[in-house]
Amino acid sequence: MRKVLASGNLQRNQQLTVTVSEELGTLHLQTGDEEVLAVMCSTAYPRRKAFEMLRELQAGLAEVAGPEALAAMANEGDLNRYCQGMLRAAIKKYGDLAAVDKVAAMGLKVEEVKTVMEGNINRVLQNAENLESVENKTEQLRSTAQTFQKKSENVKKALWWRNFKVKLILFILITCIVLYITLPLIVKAIRKE
Repeated sequence: MRKVLASGNLQRNQQLTVTVSEELGTLHLQTGDEEVLAVMCSTAYPRRKAFEMLRELQAGLAEVAGPEALAAMANEGDLNRYCQGMLRAAIKKYGDLAAVDKVAAMGLKVEEVKTVMEGNINRVLQNAENLESVENKTEQLRSTAQTFQKKSENVKKALWWRNFKVKLILFILITCIVLYITLPLIVKAIRKE
């Protein structure tokens, strides 16, 4: 504030805004004929609302003190008896930005909705990723099932052939045994006749 006052850039009946830093905020200055009113706000606080508050304080101060009384106040703290009530009322009125500024209140609501929508979009994207993962696993299972089916068909054919071979061997063996037993009897019977 001292740098701005010492710079000589201030003129009568002027409004000036200086951004000090993101952490400290923004300095808003309202000059009158003899006085300079200043308020330090967050950088997010709307400039027009800060100057509206300064105009109200300037008008209230002019009503309470008058130009001669203001000109006589040169020491720090001289304004306190005039300004304490007005400052409390201004802080109470302008402290809640959503209550004072309908645009800011709507902006806060928009930010809330935006945050909710971003969360919903993130969930939809996560669900899409999960669905894609499930589709990939389903495709892998389908491929594995087809491979299993082919292998089971091959095993079924191999078992069928093995079973056929065992039955054929048993048939040949039984036929040989029957022939071994019956052929000598038939040969004996033919010789007797």
